[in-house]
Amino acid sequence: MNKKLKKGINLFLIATMLGVMATGCKPDDATSSGSAGSNSSGGESSISGASGEEEILYSFKDVKDSSELPDWTGEKRSITIWYAHGTGSSFSREYPQVNLVNEEIERVTGISIDIENSFDNDGQDFNTKLGMIAASNDWPDLIVEGGIRNQQDDLIVGDKVWELSSYIEQYLPDLFDIYPMDTVGSWWDKEGLTNADGKIYTIATALNPIYLDDFVEDTDPERYARIQPPSDTIGGNGYIWVRDDILKMIYPEAKTQQEIEDIFMANGGTFTRDDLFDVTISSRDDLYKLLKGIKDLNITENGRPLEPFFCLSGEDNWALMAFLNGYLNGGGDCNSYFTYWDNIDKSVKFMYEQDWFKENLKFFNTLQREGLASKEALVDNKSIFDTKLNNGQYVTSYAWLTPDKAALQAAGVEYQYRKVFITVPWNDRFVMFKGNPSSHYNINIVKDAVKEEELSQILRWIGFNISEAGSKLHQWGPKSAGLWEEDADGNRVFTDKELEDEIIYGVANNRQKQLGIGNLLFPGLPAFTNGSNLCSPLYMYKEVNLTSSQADIYFRSGLVDPPKYTLGVAAEVWNFTGTVPGVEQFWNARPGFESLLTKCIAAESDEQFEKLYADMIDYAQTNGMTAETLEEVNKVYRESVNDTYMDLLE
Repeated sequence: MNKKLKKGINLFLIATMLGVMATGCKPDDATSSGSAGSNSSGGESSISGASGEEEILYSFKDVKDSSELPDWTGEKRSITIWYAHGTGSSFSREYPQVNLVNEEIERVTGISIDIENSFDNDGQDFNTKLGMIAASNDWPDLIVEGGIRNQQDDLIVGDKVWELSSYIEQYLPDLFDIYPMDTVGSWWDKEGLTNADGKIYTIATALNPIYLDDFVEDTDPERYARIQPPSDTIGGNGYIWVRDDILKMIYPEAKTQQEIEDIFMANGGTFTRDDLFDVTISSRDDLYKLLKGIKDLNITENGRPLEPFFCLSGEDNWALMAFLNGYLNGGGDCNSYFTYWDNIDKSVKFMYEQDWFKENLKFFNTLQREGLASKEALVDNKSIFDTKLNNGQYVTSYAWLTPDKAALQAAGVEYQYRKVFITVPWNDRFVMFKGNPSSHYNINIVKDAVKEEELSQILRWIGFNISEAGSKLHQWGPKSAGLWEEDADGNRVFTDKELEDEIIYGVANNRQKQLGIGNLLFPGLPAFTNGSNLCSPLYMYKEVNLTSSQADIYFRSGLVDPPKYTLGVAAEVWNFTGTVPGVEQFWNARPGFESLLTKCIAAESDEQFEKLYADMIDYAQTNGMTAETLEEVNKVYRESVNDTYMDLLE
């Protein structure tokens, strides 16, 4: 495995192999246990424990529910986790007094998470945080990233993380049956990263559920539609959220959220084109007019003026410039502001250098200078931002920044937030890629914190969490809690009415967080998928009654205008960090670029904007993003990253 696997994946083989795991939760279906990976144990279900005193189960292929497993009788261990992705974590920190899922995981594995001493990047980048940890020599047990990038390589070169190849076969034997090495090459074949020198340092978990439809066969179509509703036409979050009371003041014809839910019920769970597109954002001008209309209302609540918009959300610029700006460009959310494939010029380019991107940036600067975007949001941290968003202070929101419906209901407000779709026509300059499967919870085990004799228990903990029994536990809770019942055919239903209301019928009551169910709490857990799968209640329920609270799930522009994907791997910047030195240099210096980008948005005059924009371009070039780097990026993209699919782009 020293050489990169070809990206020409046999899709039928993928479907067959990943179907082995995914269909394990399917009612009336037995789980196949065929071996896929060269490192598989060949079906061994248990081996002697490290102490030699008892048989310890390391393969969970034949375990349907955690209740079948005995109590762990070995040493108990509390682990610390550094969630090192991005500048912070989106997991909730509203911890319940009783965490049913974590307690059951501790019962069967002997491992609990030390939440108090686990941490994320707290607004910093990976390398800054890594430097602080190294200086203090206070290492966590696990380092978790949302993607596989060159950051793991730094840890490998520094001999800070365990090389796990020989331990996986013995203590995590199901790994390559769940994520087959011979088929999901985009996970396991990362030279210098997960598979440095043919050895595995990073355990990739949490399949992006958008790929389930490529891998899973023989599913129940009606049930499957529940867990994979249509995407939006222009991308996964191709809309903005708007307070319905304010929207109706500006556009009297606009429906309230309650009216949308009433239509959903009257139409038997679907929407027409007219239902979906009563008010739309078809251009930047439309967005500007909406925000200007909100500002002109001059509404004050709780002694503070309502803010029409925000450009920063206590994190970096990704939500604004990769998501919302991507939708407004007609380019979706897979063409970021760093590198992208230009389908007109047929090459990879630096987006931030393009004249049209500069105009995009000026648009957001205009919103700031005219008071349509919050000045405070430019400096607020994530906690303060979330509080304002969930208090209704921001009239609009976007990307993944969804206002908390349960918090608003608890506050007793009369308004709700509703979707307003972005209907900018697709721009032929861009491509909406649907490429190789991606993983979202990638784990390194730190040598300075975890002894070799402790690896077996931690690997077993990972193995349980990504198993069928683990998937069910995450999403249903433990059998001992009495939250659900199961019939002889494997169909489950909740006996806890509040859980059923929230998970099956979309009622915003936060019952999952109250019980620790749903893998919603910081710092997260390894899981088979990063979201729904065939162990999900929505799939395992035999019948689901229609309720108005499900409306948001199906209020999707893709119902009438499905997205048009092209098979291939997007030219995202992280696909070049491990292979192109200039890109790696830049990515390590990214915080300085993000800071200058934010300053451009906040510029107080045209002259200041021009200077800051020039400074940003100069910073990028000085830190590796040169013409020579771009030439090398294009070579790597054509010959390695997207080599199998290039004929679809030419």
